[in-house]
Parts: sequence; structure tokens; C-alpha cells
Amino acid sequence: MFWEIMRKMNQQCKINELIPHKYPFSFVDTVTDYQENEWIRGTKTVSRNDRMSFAVSPVLVCEALAQLSKILEIASTSDMKNISFLASIQVEFFREPKIGDCIELFARVGKKMGEMVSFEVEAAVENTIILKGVIFRRRNAG
Repeated sequence: MFWEIMRKMNQQCKINELIPHKYPFSFVDTVTDYQENEWIRGTKTVSRNDRMSFAVSPVLVCEALAQLSKILEIASTSDMKNISFLASIQVEFFREPKIGDCIELFARVGKKMGEMVSFEVEAAVENTIILKGVIFRRRNAG
């Protein structure tokens, strides 16, 4: 049902209803497309308020991708007890975003290894990849 509402709202969702992160720690502006249990696309536009944070710390781009993978996971399951937490990030960072850049975020479900699940992630600006790697999430043992 959530995804039907999202599509009707011109591909924008109420992200704050899915993840607990609020401004200034919410790094996904919109979800633009998804395939349940498979992949998700979103965006983050770097504003003047973000300029120092994103220029100094590529970790925030990683956090945006971690939040995006969490959104996919929450939207793909009805069992909220089986939601995971961030376990590890292994990425290669190519360049920092600038003010006004619209970072295109992408996460695809990778391997599932017991309680661990990996997400292949990348971030791009104007079709140029600025970050690529893998995020690992650990499912609650339950």
C-alpha cells in the first residue's frame, strides 16, 4: 500500500514515516523508483546547509545509501521484528559532491549470508559515479 501511495505522489515518499532519521540527519530526499526486495533509487540534493558536511565527510554519502537500503528493507517486509541494522560499509569514494549537486543513490540487494545481507550501492552526480561499494546489514536474531 505504501508504494502505491508513493507512485501517486509523483514518485516522492514520506521518508520520515519509514526511518527515524530527522533533519539534519535525514539524507534521502526522495525515492524515485524501486523493485520490492530487489533494488531502490533515490536522490539527495546538496544544499548550502549541507556544503560543509558533504564536502568534508564522504561518510554522509555512505549514510544516505545506508538509509536508502533501510527504506527498501522496511518497505519490502511486514515483519518489523526482522529489520536489520548497519553492520559494515566497504566503499571506494571518487570525488566529493558540490553545492547544488543532485546525488543519485542506488542500492541493490546482494548476497544473504545467515543473519547478514549485503547491498551493492553507488552514488552518482550527472551520471558520473562518485562512490561505489557494499553495505552490510545484520538482521536481528529475533
